[in-house]
Amino acid sequence: MNVELVDRAESLRKFIGKFSGEPFIGIDTEFEKIRTFYPILGAFQVMAGDTAYILDPKGCSLEPFWKALAAYRGTAGFFAAEEDVQVIECSGGALPGSCVDLQAAYAWLGYGNSKGLAECVKTFTGVELVKDQTMSDWLRRPLSDDQIRYAAADVEYLETCWNSMKKVLEEKGILEWFLEDCRLQFAPSPRDPVSVYEFELESAHSLTARQQVFLRRLLEFRQNTAEKLDIPFAWLMKTKAALKIAEDGRMNMRRMVRAGMRERAAREYGSDIMRIEREVNRIPDPELPARQPAADDVPWKAGLIAAAGTAADEIVRKYGIGRQRVITKSMENELVLHSAGFLPEGRTPRLLIGWRRQFFEPACRGIMEKVRGSGASLSQPQDAS
Repeated sequence: MNVELVDRAESLRKFIGKFSGEPFIGIDTEFEKIRTFYPILGAFQVMAGDTAYILDPKGCSLEPFWKALAAYRGTAGFFAAEEDVQVIECSGGALPGSCVDLQAAYAWLGYGNSKGLAECVKTFTGVELVKDQTMSDWLRRPLSDDQIRYAAADVEYLETCWNSMKKVLEEKGILEWFLEDCRLQFAPSPRDPVSVYEFELESAHSLTARQQVFLRRLLEFRQNTAEKLDIPFAWLMKTKAALKIAEDGRMNMRRMVRAGMRERAAREYGSDIMRIEREVNRIPDPELPARQPAADDVPWKAGLIAAAGTAADEIVRKYGIGRQRVITKSMENELVLHSAGFLPEGRTPRLLIGWRRQFFEPACRGIMEKVRGSGASLSQPQDAS
């Protein structure tokens, strides 16, 4: 493997001319996000052909590269892509049209969910990566030889691993399904700072309608304030503290600290939180949005999840896909809420789109019809009088 440090405009121009014609490039990033809301890019690695290019954003503007990356017509391979994608977007870049996540592919082949790059590389190449610069300071200059070696190693074997996994996916007849999941994974999605609250935090669903409005506004305030100040949102308020504040109500600074806020954050932002609570409490009951229910509120939930689980087990047995890539708890809850008519308008459960639909729709249709026809009322927590 050759390694080139790209830290001047001229070397960047030459690099762009080289990588653009490659059928596959491996991508990784090194960044820091300890004291900031946005990640700060320290190095951007691209494996193209037999050369690992280490792009230095402190040495030259990467604006020409972002344009070239967005226009790239080959396949870009990542490993655990979520943070890399965030870094690209926060740096002003955009993704190419075809992207694959090798960590997801590794899980599809049954090696386990959320496994690391070193394990994947060892599986398909026998090479043991040396992960000795994980906690390195990537914003300090100049980059050390050890940092450059480490950064290059993180992309050196991505194409080899992808070619091996792609072959197995093809042999199993599931490559197109995997690529479909990748298209969904890398597709731009509407930015909602509190969507995780609506669909993932089960404890939020035990709140009353008014408490849920309070929680949503707390999380919106946290997100917007942290973004404006460029600080980690946890410095203002962890999600657990926001849930406790919304549930307990009648806030003052002492109660905020008791709920889990840092004392300094409570002093600085306590008046804003109390203002938000007053505004929510002034909303007339008829004007409150409907309470977002939990999947546990839906009749026939257990039977529906059991039917979906049986379909998932059959897919795993027949195609050898890792079960956590076939179905997740979040997917199950989407299906349950959809069957009861509580999924937001325009959103279709992931189990009922794409390649999954052919398996899960017939398996779950009968019970879904029972849910829709049950007419059972949901249990609704009441606001305290």
